[in-house]
Amino acid sequence: MRIKGVLFDLDGTLLDSKEAIVASFKKTAKILGISLDERKVRRLIGIPSREIIKAATLTQLSEEIITAFVRLRRQIFEEIWRKEVQLYPDVIPTLERLQKRGFLLGIVSSNISSRLKAMVSYFNLNKYMSVVVGYEGGMRPKPYPDMILFALRKLNLTPDEVIYVGDSEQDYMSAKNAGTLFIMVDREGKYTQAPFPIIKSLFELLSIMNDNA
Repeated sequence: MRIKGVLFDLDGTLLDSKEAIVASFKKTAKILGISLDERKVRRLIGIPSREIIKAATLTQLSEEIITAFVRLRRQIFEEIWRKEVQLYPDVIPTLERLQKRGFLLGIVSSNISSRLKAMVSYFNLNKYMSVVVGYEGGMRPKPYPDMILFALRKLNLTPDEVIYVGDSEQDYMSAKNAGTLFIMVDREGKYTQAPFPIIKSLFELLSIMNDNA
């Protein structure tokens, strides 16, 4: 079936935000006196903070401490993201060309909805997006398909009419579980073989979409 829509992850896909995210985790851990595995944090970016903390801390934490970590980390990131996060240079040209060609566009991100909406507005992405879906209570996070499926319902599209573009294995699993096609944006050259198409720039996505138009 012809592709009619393209959904994007946010962090690492549209926004160069990973270093700011890692910095917020490291600063929070230092303040709370918690040992953190930075490599795991980097690998798990794309799932909710609570799940990253559980996986990346070197000691078992109580739910009370995890909740405190999430709140403080959220506050720290809120203080720094406008200064330290930026759009990748290939984003706006790609979105403009896809929109002109009639594709429905959207964002599906593990960011909490309030922050996601603020970031989308700050970087002036609203005018390209037909749907923006962030993480909210009652909705299972990636790698579950809930957020992608919610976006599909909003767009009135079926899974085989949509491509999800992301930068992590969590993104891939979420797309796979939702039944959509998936394309990995590997800006750092981490992947050599994978069960999905790999691009190094969103400009390469335009060529792929030419074949699916």
